[in-house]
Amino acid sequence: MCGVDKSKIVLMVQNANTIFCYYTLSSRALKEFTDQYGENVLQDSRPVLKVYCVNNDIVEELQTIFIDPFADNWYINLDRGDIDVFVKLGRYLSDETFVCFATSNTVTTPRLLEVEDKSVCYIDVSKEDISTK
Repeated sequence: MCGVDKSKIVLMVQNANTIFCYYTLSSRALKEFTDQYGENVLQDSRPVLKVYCVNNDIVEELQTIFIDPFADNWYINLDRGDIDVFVKLGRYLSDETFVCFATSNTVTTPRLLEVEDKSVCYIDVSKEDISTK
């Protein structure tokens, strides 16, 4: 999860209920983190992904996921579709302070169900006889 110049997290849509992220944590970010919070901070803190929803420019935290410290990707299950989502990669300190290393792009998940608007109509033209004259 380390050894790159810049910490980064990328978010992709898997389906309406699942998003996937992969991430890298830079050596510089880890060094700055240990310099600021102390040498034992990595043992005393927990790696986490915080999932956020954006609705009408209002950000709401959906869930906090404690992740394996050696993981570099994660599938995230959501309880709803048709939302704008982004994720923050960071660590929770022992005093419950959240330290963010990277913020992902924002993705929009598809709807779970058909749209209620029935005004659009489709015709199956593959079964019609189309002849040229």
